[in-house]
Amino acid sequence: MNEASRETGGAGERRVALAAPRGAQPKVGDLMWSKRAAILLVACLLPASSLGAQPSAEEIMQALRTATIRSWEVRIKPAFGKTLEREYPGLVDAVRLEVVPYSDFNAFADVGRRRIAVPIGFVSGVHTIAHAATLTYYLPGKRPDLEAYVAYAARTYLEATQKAGEPVVPQTFREFAGISSAQNEQIFQDPKASYLLESMMVDSLALIFGHELGHIALRHKPSGSIPAAESRRQETAADAFAARLALRAGFSAAAGVTTTYVFFALIDAGGRKSTHPEPPCRIVRILQRSDLETIMNDKAGRAGIERAGKTVPQIREELRKLGQGCAPH
Repeated sequence: MNEASRETGGAGERRVALAAPRGAQPKVGDLMWSKRAAILLVACLLPASSLGAQPSAEEIMQALRTATIRSWEVRIKPAFGKTLEREYPGLVDAVRLEVVPYSDFNAFADVGRRRIAVPIGFVSGVHTIAHAATLTYYLPGKRPDLEAYVAYAARTYLEATQKAGEPVVPQTFREFAGISSAQNEQIFQDPKASYLLESMMVDSLALIFGHELGHIALRHKPSGSIPAAESRRQETAADAFAARLALRAGFSAAAGVTTTYVFFALIDAGGRKSTHPEPPCRIVRILQRSDLETIMNDKAGRAGIERAGKTVPQIREELRKLGQGCAPH
């Protein structure tokens, strides 16, 4: 998705991911595996085409902007730079990240200027879904509400892009699913809940930034200057670049696609379908290049999948069905 080229498409209530280096995170045993497995199920279970005193929307957006930039500077950029230095020397250090005040769900890459721009509306959407997935992990009985909530949030963000004004903040999943403030606060008193949310956000941002970085590294052309079929090939190549980079740099593309997949569908709904691959195909291809197989073959990973509601064979069947009709890649 490059600008000239492409578009990606109480305290515990609005927790914002302040992504510290992973070495500074609490020791949580095998939570990383079960976390990845559990939140992956959010993507597999939901249709890819489905669309106290609170801080103000302005305060939430500012906190998200600060957290996004910090995640890039402290965690993602150093990991990407080290991973790509031999193949693309100096590239990552030369890339400038901007969080722009748009109520859009599309990230952009300006290939010539080596600039990545991420709309705050996109970051807000990722955080909204990550927060919902975190609560669902602790409250599996609320899983049926998650599908309806993601569709509601998708509609809210899509409507926001069609209107002038500041990015919107949808109703929280806690409010939507009828989770009490006390229960919400109790969950986030557990350091593992904050770790789950923050690591999910970092993995998601790494996948987004990796995709845009792929457009820059591969010197992709503006979508308006090439046929739609070529634009789709560029998108697929950028997705593959992001998935491989995330895996090599120590992030989970399987976790990242959990919160970003809904925006693939929003890109279609926004009228850019001809220049982007079908959302289900993008999901399957990213997962095939991700850490999913490692997760499913790990004892703790399988336990996490079962906690999320499905067995490994069921997940494999879901992916097979999701990928039906996708062109070879």
